[in-house]
Amino acid sequence: MFASWDKSNQAGTEEHIINVGVDMMELALSVISSAGFGVDIPWHSEDQNSARGFSFRTDKHTLSFKQSLEVITKNVFLWSFLPKFLFSLPIKFLRSVKIGAEEFGEYLDEIADLAESNILEHPTNLIELLVKAGSEDSNTSAKLSRSELKGNMYIFLFAGHETTANTLTFALALLALNPEKQKKLFDEIQRELNGNKPTYNDLSKLKYTLAIMNETLRMFPAVNNIPKVTTGSEWTDIDGTVVPPKTHVRISVIGMHYNPNIWGSTVNEFKPERFLEDGDLQFSTNKLGFAAFSEGPRACVGKKFSQIEFVTLLALVSQKYTWRVADEKLTKEYVLDATINLALKLVNPVQLAFTAR
Repeated sequence: MFASWDKSNQAGTEEHIINVGVDMMELALSVISSAGFGVDIPWHSEDQNSARGFSFRTDKHTLSFKQSLEVITKNVFLWSFLPKFLFSLPIKFLRSVKIGAEEFGEYLDEIADLAESNILEHPTNLIELLVKAGSEDSNTSAKLSRSELKGNMYIFLFAGHETTANTLTFALALLALNPEKQKKLFDEIQRELNGNKPTYNDLSKLKYTLAIMNETLRMFPAVNNIPKVTTGSEWTDIDGTVVPPKTHVRISVIGMHYNPNIWGSTVNEFKPERFLEDGDLQFSTNKLGFAAFSEGPRACVGKKFSQIEFVTLLALVSQKYTWRVADEKLTKEYVLDATINLALKLVNPVQLAFTAR
């Protein structure tokens, strides 16, 4: 990604104008493809690609793995909820969705076949982990069937791709609009990493970087409301509001994250420092006011994965570049205008100007 950015110099300047929404989406797709399936997809290319250790059967496919992955990520809800006979109608778009979805399923079968034929002591991706866990479990009823295995991979793909990409895009835009916060980020990166690339053991040191993620998610949560249901046969008293049993309730994450009684008078400001106390991340006073990943036993299982991806990317970008909004005439309101499309995302393309340090 950085190599492609460095080739995008504007004539006569040292700035690189990047549509970060597009690139963060491709980055997140590349990360989940590698970590989930063991497939490294080429940047801005449609070349056929290989999973680690073997090549896909090109005689079986008309689309590359990346092409099929993009089709299914963009059209998963159409494929999941529309009657399947509709995709056989002579409508080009629907037929293309059918081809992409079917080919992606075949790719997953090939990857799972490889994992099952060569169970590794140290799995390198999520499919290998699931296959290894099933092989070690003597309780056959606990093993995942092939359809269950693929179903889990679909969930990892859709829950862990677009949400992180959107959060990274919002964060880069917020930091472009707040250069003093961008400098604090760089100062921490320099202090803790001393010019080195971050390793897993370094991530816990980057407290301000993680605070930026939390504050970004406070202002622009990926999920705007959390569906719950009251159980049992008793009425539930929620702080004076009585709810009947078996009632569907939606918790407003936006309402919670913008509640001035919790976050104070600066609720509309981008202020990562609110998640820091004496230099340490803390939620002792704000935990009940922050639900970006939900809470409790049904909280997001991909929270740590997303945090690692976010902190690593932001650290690497900050080491290499400074950035600003490319068009200085654009207002903050225009740049950060957001809409809900399953997940919260920016309305307008985010063009940022990156300058190498």
